[in-house]
Amino acid sequence: MDTLSLANMFALSSTPVSAVAWAGGHINTSWKIDCADGSAILLQGLNPDVFHNSLRVMQNLNALLTHATQLSAPATGELSLIPTKAGRDWHTDTNGKLWRAFSFITNTRTFLETQSTAQAFEAAKAFGQFLRESAQIDIEKIQTVLPEFHDTPARIAALQEAASADSHQRAASCQLEIQAILAYLPQACALQQTPFPTRIVHNDAKVANILFNESGEAALAVIDLDTTQPGCALHDYGDMLRSMTCRAAEDCQDINQVKVNPSYAEAVRRGWLQGCGDLLTPLEIAHMPLAGAWISTELAARFLADYLSGDLYFQTSRPQQNLDRARVQLQIAMQLASLQE
Repeated sequence: MDTLSLANMFALSSTPVSAVAWAGGHINTSWKIDCADGSAILLQGLNPDVFHNSLRVMQNLNALLTHATQLSAPATGELSLIPTKAGRDWHTDTNGKLWRAFSFITNTRTFLETQSTAQAFEAAKAFGQFLRESAQIDIEKIQTVLPEFHDTPARIAALQEAASADSHQRAASCQLEIQAILAYLPQACALQQTPFPTRIVHNDAKVANILFNESGEAALAVIDLDTTQPGCALHDYGDMLRSMTCRAAEDCQDINQVKVNPSYAEAVRRGWLQGCGDLLTPLEIAHMPLAGAWISTELAARFLADYLSGDLYFQTSRPQQNLDRARVQLQIAMQLASLQE
């Protein structure tokens, strides 16, 4: 079935007339569909290789957006699903792939990198608001879609196994990085065993997942909710610090260009706390200074394990790209940790 035929499965305001591949994500298939009356939708096909249970993703999304309709100014803004002509939230194609349609939110833009301290504050506040609003949902309605996603000790153990196997004879080139991550294991275990409250968290809290107004000054909507599941609030906070405070490319080959901006980090802290309101417990607040290095090191372990295993998970366009990604994350982790000293 072609893209326009897929779009026509949904209850649109008029006939779909054109389809353009929509950039901005690396997981799902996305198309902007323009209709005859000038309206538009975003059509997305869920990636079954990442989300092994796409139905759970859609059930979570329905619960989140249904709750948002009860709020006057939700963190997700105008984000809404368009039902199929059969009245469902998704269409399943002949290959079993799930497709959904969102109303296209006009006069908005996204950013791959944080542009200013004010923007870092706005994005963090939006994610904090999302966390606070999600806490009002019965957590039993939100299912796990990515099991053990933030099990940091398990990620480090996988790195250790990949280094021991050394299936592509790459371990000799990155012994310093391997040892730095292995040295973090005791702290990772301590954090994993800390009794943080289980919350409904976004799990991909980066500036690219915020819709801003055209000037980039106001956050209008938290988007890309597919990774939302029960977890630890500090995972989102650490992800924001990791991704919003350094403007170097994720795979930067010159480690001297990898610099955490302390004013951005402070803006993220203030914005998130304001967005969360009085939700966070003293235990969560006390551990906030550790969150950035925690999540940066975890991602470094994932990149490095993939590099040692032959680049099986993360897409690469050049040799040693995953090694460079790991080095960038370790540098960010070190700098974020030094901010707390």
